[in-house]
Amino acid sequence: MIGHNKKFSQLLVYVLNIVLLTMTYGWETMSYAQPVTPPQLKLGNQSQLKLSTSAQLWLRTTELNPGTTIQGETKDYVSDVSIRRFRMILSGSITDRWYVKFQLGTNNLNYINNNSTLKILDIETSYRFADAFEIGGGKNAYVGLSRYAAPATSSALSYDCPLFTMPTVGISDDLLRKFSLYAKGNIGHFAYRAVVARPLAVYQNTLSEEANFYSNFPDLQYSAYLSYEFMDRESQTSAFKAGTYHGSKKIINLSVGFLYQEDALAGLDTQMDTISYDMLLLAADFFMDLPLNNENSRSVTVYLGYFDYDFGKDYIRLSGANNPSNGVRNGSYAGAGNSFPTTGTGQVAYLQLGYRTRISPNEKLPYLQPYASIQVADYDGLNDRMIMYDYGLNFLFDGHRSKLTLAIQNRPIYSNQTRDYSQVTKRMDMWILQYQFKI
Repeated sequence: MIGHNKKFSQLLVYVLNIVLLTMTYGWETMSYAQPVTPPQLKLGNQSQLKLSTSAQLWLRTTELNPGTTIQGETKDYVSDVSIRRFRMILSGSITDRWYVKFQLGTNNLNYINNNSTLKILDIETSYRFADAFEIGGGKNAYVGLSRYAAPATSSALSYDCPLFTMPTVGISDDLLRKFSLYAKGNIGHFAYRAVVARPLAVYQNTLSEEANFYSNFPDLQYSAYLSYEFMDRESQTSAFKAGTYHGSKKIINLSVGFLYQEDALAGLDTQMDTISYDMLLLAADFFMDLPLNNENSRSVTVYLGYFDYDFGKDYIRLSGANNPSNGVRNGSYAGAGNSFPTTGTGQVAYLQLGYRTRISPNEKLPYLQPYASIQVADYDGLNDRMIMYDYGLNFLFDGHRSKLTLAIQNRPIYSNQTRDYSQVTKRMDMWILQYQFKI
Protein backbone atom coordinates (compact mmCIF):
# COMPACT_ATOMS: atom_id res chain seq x y z
CA MET A 1 0.00 0.00 0.00
CA ILE A 2 2.88 2.37 0.81
CA GLY A 3 4.46 1.84 -2.63
CA HIS A 4 1.12 2.35 -4.31
CA ASN A 5 0.53 5.62 -2.44
CA LYS A 6 4.05 6.79 -3.32
CA LYS A 7 3.45 6.19 -7.02
CA PHE A 8 0.12 7.95 -6.79
CA SER A 9 1.68 10.93 -4.98
CA GLN A 10 4.32 11.21 -7.70
CA LEU A 11 1.59 11.11 -10.35
CA LEU A 12 -0.36 13.82 -8.53
CA VAL A 13 2.70 16.08 -8.33
CA TYR A 14 3.36 15.50 -12.05
CA VAL A 15 -0.23 16.43 -12.97
CA LEU A 16 -0.18 19.54 -10.77
CA ASN A 17 3.10 20.64 -12.35
CA ILE A 18 1.53 20.39 -15.79
CA VAL A 19 -1.48 22.40 -14.63
CA LEU A 20 0.65 25.14 -13.06
CA LEU A 21 3.07 25.35 -16.01
CA THR A 22 0.16 25.61 -18.42
CA MET A 23 -1.38 28.38 -16.35
CA THR A 24 1.96 30.18 -16.04
CA TYR A 25 2.42 30.37 -19.80
CA GLY A 26 -1.23 31.38 -20.11
CA TRP A 27 -0.73 34.31 -17.73
CA GLU A 28 1.87 35.85 -20.04
CA THR A 29 -0.73 36.41 -22.74
CA MET A 30 -3.77 36.85 -20.54
CA SER A 31 -5.62 40.17 -20.74
CA TYR A 32 -7.03 41.25 -17.41
CA ALA A 33 -10.51 42.69 -17.20
CA GLN A 34 -11.43 45.37 -14.70
CA PRO A 35 -12.87 44.16 -11.38
CA VAL A 36 -16.58 43.45 -11.57
CA THR A 37 -18.75 45.81 -9.55
CA PRO A 38 -21.48 43.87 -7.68
CA PRO A 39 -25.03 44.71 -8.80
CA GLN A 40 -26.72 47.30 -6.60
CA LEU A 41 -30.39 47.80 -5.90
CA LYS A 42 -31.64 51.22 -4.84
CA LEU A 43 -34.97 51.68 -3.06
CA GLY A 44 -35.67 55.34 -2.45
CA ASN A 45 -32.97 57.90 -1.75
CA GLN A 46 -31.15 56.12 1.09
CA SER A 47 -31.36 52.38 0.41
CA GLN A 48 -28.19 50.76 -0.92
CA LEU A 49 -28.45 46.98 -1.35
CA LYS A 50 -25.66 44.92 -2.91
CA LEU A 51 -25.93 41.47 -4.47
CA SER A 52 -22.80 39.30 -4.36
CA THR A 53 -21.83 35.66 -4.77
CA SER A 54 -18.78 33.50 -4.11
CA ALA A 55 -17.69 29.89 -4.52
CA GLN A 56 -14.76 27.62 -3.68
CA LEU A 57 -14.08 24.62 -5.91
CA TRP A 58 -11.76 21.80 -4.87
CA LEU A 59 -9.66 19.33 -6.81
CA ARG A 60 -8.33 17.04 -4.13
CA THR A 61 -6.53 13.81 -3.29
CA THR A 62 -6.85 12.42 0.25
CA GLU A 63 -4.96 9.69 2.05
CA LEU A 64 -7.85 8.07 3.89
CA ASN A 65 -7.83 7.01 7.53
CA PRO A 66 -7.26 3.27 8.11
CA GLY A 67 -10.38 1.17 7.54
CA THR A 68 -12.21 3.84 5.56
CA THR A 69 -14.95 2.57 3.27
CA ILE A 70 -16.78 4.29 0.41
CA GLN A 71 -20.07 2.67 -0.52
CA GLY A 72 -18.93 -0.37 1.46
CA GLU A 73 -15.59 -0.77 -0.33
CA THR A 74 -12.34 -0.30 1.60
CA LYS A 75 -10.21 2.52 0.15
CA ASP A 76 -6.72 3.82 0.96
CA TYR A 77 -7.06 7.10 -0.95
CA VAL A 78 -9.52 8.95 -3.13
CA SER A 79 -9.43 11.83 -5.62
CA ASP A 80 -12.46 14.02 -6.16
CA VAL A 81 -13.81 17.34 -7.40
CA SER A 82 -16.17 19.16 -5.06
CA ILE A 83 -17.70 22.50 -4.14
CA ARG A 84 -16.49 23.43 -0.67
CA ARG A 85 -18.75 26.48 -0.36
CA PHE A 86 -21.23 28.54 -2.33
CA ARG A 87 -22.80 31.79 -1.12
CA MET A 88 -25.30 34.31 -2.50
CA ILE A 89 -25.79 37.48 -0.46
CA LEU A 90 -28.11 40.47 -0.60
CA SER A 91 -27.11 43.05 1.99
CA GLY A 92 -26.86 46.76 2.63
CA SER A 93 -28.44 49.80 4.22
CA ILE A 94 -32.15 50.52 4.14
CA THR A 95 -31.45 53.90 5.74
CA ASP A 96 -28.26 55.41 7.10
CA ARG A 97 -28.90 53.51 10.37
CA TRP A 98 -30.78 50.32 9.38
CA TYR A 99 -28.76 47.42 7.94
CA VAL A 100 -30.20 44.17 6.53
CA LYS A 101 -28.68 40.95 5.25
CA PHE A 102 -30.10 37.90 3.50
CA GLN A 103 -27.82 34.99 2.55
CA LEU A 104 -28.31 31.65 0.85
CA GLY A 105 -25.62 29.00 0.69
CA THR A 106 -24.45 25.44 0.98
CA ASN A 107 -21.28 23.52 1.85
CA ASN A 108 -19.53 20.31 0.83
CA LEU A 109 -21.15 19.28 -2.44
CA ASN A 110 -19.32 16.17 -3.62
CA TYR A 111 -19.90 12.75 -5.16
CA ILE A 112 -21.32 11.45 -1.86
CA ASN A 113 -23.36 14.51 -0.88
CA ASN A 114 -25.10 16.00 -3.92
CA ASN A 115 -27.84 17.83 -2.06
CA SER A 116 -27.57 21.17 -3.84
CA THR A 117 -30.55 22.77 -2.09
CA LEU A 118 -29.61 26.27 -0.98
CA LYS A 119 -30.18 26.89 2.72
CA ILE A 120 -31.24 30.14 4.31
CA LEU A 121 -28.11 30.94 6.26
CA ASP A 122 -28.67 34.53 7.35
CA ILE A 123 -31.69 36.76 7.82
CA GLU A 124 -30.66 39.61 10.09
CA THR A 125 -31.10 43.29 10.71
CA SER A 126 -29.36 45.86 12.90
CA TYR A 127 -29.86 49.48 13.96
CA ARG A 128 -26.91 51.78 14.61
CA PHE A 129 -27.53 54.32 17.37
CA ALA A 130 -23.93 55.55 17.25
CA ASP A 131 -20.45 54.23 16.46
CA ALA A 132 -20.27 53.03 20.04
CA PHE A 133 -23.53 51.08 19.98
CA GLU A 134 -25.38 49.05 17.36
CA ILE A 135 -27.90 46.34 18.12
CA GLY A 136 -29.18 43.60 15.85
CA GLY A 137 -30.64 40.13 15.66
CA GLY A 138 -32.10 37.31 13.61
CA LYS A 139 -30.47 34.19 12.26
CA ASN A 140 -26.82 35.17 12.01
CA ALA A 141 -23.22 34.14 12.66
CA TYR A 142 -22.36 36.67 15.37
CA VAL A 143 -20.38 35.07 18.19
CA GLY A 144 -17.67 36.13 20.58
CA LEU A 145 -14.75 33.91 21.65
CA SER A 146 -12.10 34.58 18.98
CA ARG A 147 -11.35 36.16 15.62
CA TYR A 148 -11.97 32.97 13.67
CA ALA A 149 -15.02 31.86 15.63
CA ALA A 150 -16.81 33.45 12.66
CA PRO A 151 -14.18 33.52 9.91
CA ALA A 152 -14.68 35.24 6.56
CA THR A 153 -14.11 32.07 4.55
CA SER A 154 -13.82 33.91 1.24
CA SER A 155 -11.09 36.16 2.70
CA ALA A 156 -9.04 33.41 4.37
CA LEU A 157 -5.28 33.14 4.23
CA SER A 158 -5.26 29.33 4.11
CA TYR A 159 -7.23 27.01 1.83
CA ASP A 160 -9.74 26.63 4.68
CA CYS A 161 -10.42 27.88 8.19
CA PRO A 162 -9.23 26.05 11.35
CA LEU A 163 -12.12 23.86 12.48
CA PHE A 164 -11.38 24.05 16.21
CA THR A 165 -12.04 27.83 16.25
CA MET A 166 -15.69 27.04 15.39
CA PRO A 167 -16.28 24.62 18.28
CA THR A 168 -20.02 24.02 17.85
CA VAL A 169 -20.32 24.25 14.06
CA GLY A 170 -22.80 21.69 12.79
CA ILE A 171 -23.73 20.59 16.33
CA SER A 172 -25.82 23.31 17.94
CA ASP A 173 -25.76 25.78 15.05
CA ASP A 174 -26.44 25.85 11.31
CA LEU A 175 -23.08 26.44 9.61
CA LEU A 176 -22.19 28.78 12.52
CA ARG A 177 -25.58 30.52 12.49
CA LYS A 178 -27.85 30.71 15.50
CA PHE A 179 -30.90 32.74 16.43
CA SER A 180 -29.46 35.55 18.50
CA LEU A 181 -29.34 39.17 19.59
CA TYR A 182 -26.07 41.07 19.43
CA ALA A 183 -24.58 44.42 20.30
CA LYS A 184 -21.40 45.83 18.79
CA GLY A 185 -19.51 49.06 18.48
CA ASN A 186 -16.25 51.01 18.60
CA ILE A 187 -15.08 53.14 21.52
CA GLY A 188 -11.78 54.81 20.76
CA HIS A 189 -9.31 52.07 19.85
CA PHE A 190 -11.57 49.37 21.32
CA ALA A 191 -13.97 47.26 19.25
CA TYR A 192 -16.45 44.91 20.90
CA ARG A 193 -19.27 42.50 20.23
CA ALA A 194 -21.55 40.79 22.74
CA VAL A 195 -24.02 38.05 21.81
CA VAL A 196 -26.90 36.21 23.47
CA ALA A 197 -28.07 33.19 21.46
CA ARG A 198 -30.43 30.27 21.76
CA PRO A 199 -28.44 27.35 20.30
CA LEU A 200 -30.16 24.88 18.02
CA ALA A 201 -31.52 21.75 19.67
CA VAL A 202 -29.15 18.77 19.65
CA TYR A 203 -30.47 15.29 18.84
CA GLN A 204 -28.02 13.02 20.63
CA ASN A 205 -29.42 10.35 22.95
CA THR A 206 -26.35 8.18 23.55
CA LEU A 207 -24.10 9.03 26.49
CA SER A 208 -20.81 7.64 27.77
CA GLU A 209 -18.25 8.54 30.43
CA GLU A 210 -16.86 11.22 28.12
CA ALA A 211 -18.83 14.46 27.84
CA ASN A 212 -20.89 15.02 24.72
CA PHE A 213 -23.58 17.37 23.48
CA TYR A 214 -26.97 16.04 24.49
CA SER A 215 -30.64 16.41 23.54
CA ASN A 216 -31.72 18.51 26.51
CA PHE A 217 -33.37 21.92 26.36
CA PRO A 218 -30.65 24.34 25.13
CA ASP A 219 -29.88 27.05 27.65
CA LEU A 220 -28.93 30.50 26.47
CA GLN A 221 -25.41 30.91 25.16
CA TYR A 222 -23.41 34.03 26.03
CA SER A 223 -20.28 35.19 24.22
CA ALA A 224 -18.21 38.34 23.77
CA TYR A 225 -15.08 39.52 21.98
CA LEU A 226 -13.05 42.63 22.78
CA SER A 227 -10.23 43.97 20.57
CA TYR A 228 -7.73 46.77 20.93
CA GLU A 229 -6.95 48.10 17.47
CA PHE A 230 -3.52 49.71 17.43
CA MET A 231 -3.74 51.01 13.87
CA ASP A 232 -6.58 50.99 11.30
CA ARG A 233 -10.12 50.24 12.39
CA GLU A 234 -11.69 47.05 11.03
CA SER A 235 -15.24 47.15 9.72
CA GLN A 236 -17.89 45.52 11.92
CA THR A 237 -20.61 45.57 9.27
CA SER A 238 -20.37 41.79 8.97
CA ALA A 239 -20.12 39.09 11.62
CA PHE A 240 -17.12 37.61 9.81
CA LYS A 241 -13.45 38.49 10.24
CA ALA A 242 -10.98 38.46 7.35
CA GLY A 243 -7.95 36.19 7.36
CA THR A 244 -5.85 38.59 5.27
CA TYR A 245 -6.29 42.04 3.72
CA HIS A 246 -3.31 41.62 1.37
CA GLY A 247 -1.80 44.75 2.89
CA SER A 248 -4.69 47.02 1.89
CA LYS A 249 -5.09 47.97 5.57
CA LYS A 250 -2.69 48.43 8.45
CA ILE A 251 -4.06 46.14 11.14
CA ILE A 252 -2.56 45.21 14.50
CA ASN A 253 -5.13 43.85 16.96
CA LEU A 254 -4.88 42.24 20.39
CA SER A 255 -8.10 40.56 21.53
CA VAL A 256 -9.75 38.40 24.18
CA GLY A 257 -13.06 36.56 24.19
CA PHE A 258 -15.24 33.91 25.80
CA LEU A 259 -18.24 31.66 25.18
CA TYR A 260 -20.40 30.15 27.94
CA GLN A 261 -23.45 27.88 28.02
CA GLU A 262 -24.86 26.17 31.09
CA ASP A 263 -25.56 22.41 30.88
CA ALA A 264 -24.44 22.30 27.25
CA LEU A 265 -23.02 18.77 27.51
CA ALA A 266 -23.64 15.63 29.53
CA GLY A 267 -22.03 12.30 30.41
CA LEU A 268 -22.26 9.33 32.75
CA ASP A 269 -20.61 9.04 36.16
CA THR A 270 -19.24 5.82 37.69
CA GLN A 271 -22.78 4.90 38.81
CA MET A 272 -24.03 5.37 35.22
CA ASP A 273 -26.08 8.38 36.26
CA THR A 274 -26.32 11.37 33.93
CA ILE A 275 -24.27 14.42 34.88
CA SER A 276 -24.27 17.78 33.11
CA TYR A 277 -21.32 19.93 32.09
CA ASP A 278 -21.20 23.65 31.47
CA MET A 279 -19.32 24.79 28.39
CA LEU A 280 -16.76 27.53 29.07
CA LEU A 281 -14.39 28.49 26.26
CA LEU A 282 -11.73 31.22 26.60
CA ALA A 283 -9.42 32.71 23.98
CA ALA A 284 -6.80 35.40 23.43
CA ASP A 285 -5.39 36.22 20.00
CA PHE A 286 -3.17 38.56 18.04
CA PHE A 287 -3.68 39.55 14.41
CA MET A 288 -1.44 41.61 12.16
CA ASP A 289 -1.78 42.45 8.47
CA LEU A 290 0.60 45.12 7.12
CA PRO A 291 2.01 46.36 3.81
CA LEU A 292 5.81 46.23 3.71
CA ASN A 293 6.36 49.11 1.30
CA ASN A 294 4.56 52.22 0.05
CA GLU A 295 3.30 50.63 -3.19
CA ASN A 296 2.05 47.56 -1.27
CA SER A 297 3.79 45.09 -3.56
CA ARG A 298 4.68 43.07 -0.45
CA SER A 299 2.69 42.41 2.72
CA VAL A 300 2.73 40.15 5.74
CA THR A 301 -0.03 38.43 7.75
CA VAL A 302 0.34 36.95 11.24
CA TYR A 303 -2.23 35.29 13.48
CA LEU A 304 -1.44 33.80 16.90
CA GLY A 305 -4.09 32.43 19.25
CA TYR A 306 -4.27 30.63 22.58
CA PHE A 307 -7.44 28.77 23.55
CA ASP A 308 -8.56 27.17 26.81
CA TYR A 309 -11.59 24.96 26.15
CA ASP A 310 -13.70 23.26 28.84
CA PHE A 311 -16.53 21.14 27.40
CA GLY A 312 -16.53 18.59 30.21
CA LYS A 313 -14.72 15.34 30.91
CA ASP A 314 -12.44 14.17 28.07
CA TYR A 315 -14.60 15.67 25.33
CA ILE A 316 -13.14 15.10 21.85
CA ARG A 317 -14.66 16.04 18.52
CA LEU A 318 -13.63 14.18 15.38
CA SER A 319 -14.21 16.02 12.12
CA GLY A 320 -12.80 16.49 8.64
CA ALA A 321 -13.54 19.21 6.12
CA ASN A 322 -15.64 18.08 3.15
CA ASN A 323 -15.20 14.43 4.15
CA PRO A 324 -14.91 12.28 1.00
CA SER A 325 -16.01 8.99 2.62
CA ASN A 326 -19.11 7.49 4.21
CA GLY A 327 -18.01 4.50 6.27
CA VAL A 328 -15.31 2.75 8.29
CA ARG A 329 -14.49 -0.87 9.14
CA ASN A 330 -11.94 -1.82 11.84
CA GLY A 331 -10.57 1.69 11.64
CA SER A 332 -8.54 4.04 13.77
CA TYR A 333 -9.77 6.29 16.55
CA ALA A 334 -10.37 9.16 14.11
CA GLY A 335 -12.94 7.21 12.12
CA ALA A 336 -13.59 7.57 8.41
CA GLY A 337 -12.05 9.63 5.65
CA ASN A 338 -10.01 12.70 6.58
CA SER A 339 -11.35 13.26 10.09
CA PHE A 340 -9.11 13.77 13.13
CA PRO A 341 -9.44 15.13 16.71
CA THR A 342 -9.94 18.80 15.87
CA THR A 343 -11.52 20.02 19.11
CA GLY A 344 -11.69 18.98 22.75
CA THR A 345 -11.36 19.84 26.40
CA GLY A 346 -7.87 21.23 26.89
CA GLN A 347 -5.55 23.91 25.55
CA VAL A 348 -4.73 24.86 21.97
CA ALA A 349 -2.09 27.10 20.42
CA TYR A 350 -2.48 28.14 16.79
CA LEU A 351 -0.09 30.06 14.53
CA GLN A 352 -0.62 31.24 10.96
CA LEU A 353 1.89 33.14 8.82
CA GLY A 354 1.61 34.53 5.31
CA TYR A 355 3.80 36.61 3.01
CA ARG A 356 2.52 38.22 -0.19
CA THR A 357 4.81 39.45 -2.94
CA ARG A 358 4.89 40.34 -6.61
CA ILE A 359 6.99 37.92 -8.67
CA SER A 360 7.53 40.28 -11.61
CA PRO A 361 7.03 43.93 -12.59
CA ASN A 362 4.68 42.57 -15.24
CA GLU A 363 1.23 43.43 -13.89
CA LYS A 364 -0.30 40.56 -15.86
CA LEU A 365 1.36 38.08 -13.55
CA PRO A 366 -0.38 37.27 -10.26
CA TYR A 367 0.84 38.02 -6.76
CA LEU A 368 2.12 35.01 -4.83
CA GLN A 369 1.29 34.42 -1.18
CA PRO A 370 2.94 31.44 0.51
CA TYR A 371 1.55 30.60 3.93
CA ALA A 372 1.82 28.04 6.71
CA SER A 373 -0.18 27.26 9.84
CA ILE A 374 0.07 24.86 12.76
CA GLN A 375 -2.32 23.75 15.50
CA VAL A 376 -0.84 22.23 18.66
CA ALA A 377 -3.44 20.88 21.08
CA ASP A 378 -3.09 19.29 24.51
CA TYR A 379 -6.49 17.61 24.93
CA ASP A 380 -7.40 15.84 28.17
CA GLY A 381 -8.83 12.85 26.27
CA LEU A 382 -5.59 12.15 24.37
CA ASN A 383 -2.21 11.07 25.70
CA ASP A 384 -0.28 12.37 22.71
CA ARG A 385 -0.50 15.99 21.60
CA MET A 386 -2.62 16.65 18.56
CA ILE A 387 -0.51 18.47 15.96
CA MET A 388 -1.98 19.43 12.61
CA TYR A 389 -0.24 21.63 10.09
CA ASP A 390 -0.91 22.86 6.60
CA TYR A 391 0.97 24.99 4.12
CA GLY A 392 0.38 26.25 0.64
CA LEU A 393 0.67 28.91 -2.01
CA ASN A 394 -1.97 31.41 -3.13
CA PHE A 395 -1.92 32.70 -6.70
CA LEU A 396 -3.74 36.04 -6.47
CA PHE A 397 -5.09 37.01 -9.89
CA ASP A 398 -7.36 39.68 -8.42
CA GLY A 399 -7.02 39.50 -4.65
CA HIS A 400 -9.74 37.34 -3.11
CA ARG A 401 -11.97 37.89 -6.13
CA SER A 402 -9.99 35.41 -8.22
CA LYS A 403 -7.59 33.17 -6.33
CA LEU A 404 -5.98 29.76 -6.86
CA THR A 405 -4.56 27.88 -3.86
CA LEU A 406 -2.32 24.84 -3.84
CA ALA A 407 -2.23 23.36 -0.32
CA ILE A 408 -1.20 20.34 1.71
CA GLN A 409 -2.68 19.39 5.08
CA ASN A 410 -0.99 16.87 7.40
CA ARG A 411 -2.97 15.27 10.24
CA PRO A 412 -2.28 12.65 12.96
CA ILE A 413 -3.74 9.14 13.05
CA TYR A 414 -4.46 7.69 16.51
CA SER A 415 -4.64 3.98 17.28
CA ASN A 416 -7.90 2.32 18.25
CA GLN A 417 -6.58 -0.30 20.68
CA THR A 418 -8.10 -0.72 24.13
CA ARG A 419 -6.66 1.89 26.52
CA ASP A 420 -4.28 2.95 23.76
CA TYR A 421 -6.57 4.89 21.46
CA SER A 422 -4.88 8.19 22.20
CA GLN A 423 -1.42 7.40 20.80
CA VAL A 424 -0.32 8.72 17.40
CA THR A 425 0.68 5.83 15.13
CA LYS A 426 1.13 7.61 11.78
CA ARG A 427 0.38 10.78 9.84
CA MET A 428 -1.53 11.32 6.61
CA ASP A 429 -1.85 14.03 3.98
CA MET A 430 -4.54 15.74 1.97
CA TRP A 431 -3.62 17.66 -1.21
CA ILE A 432 -5.97 20.44 -2.34
CA LEU A 433 -6.09 22.63 -5.43
CA GLN A 434 -8.77 25.27 -4.79
CA TYR A 435 -10.12 28.01 -7.04
CA GLN A 436 -12.16 30.79 -5.49
CA PHE A 437 -14.14 33.54 -7.16
CA LYS A 438 -16.14 36.42 -5.74
CA ILE A 439 -18.51 38.56 -7.80
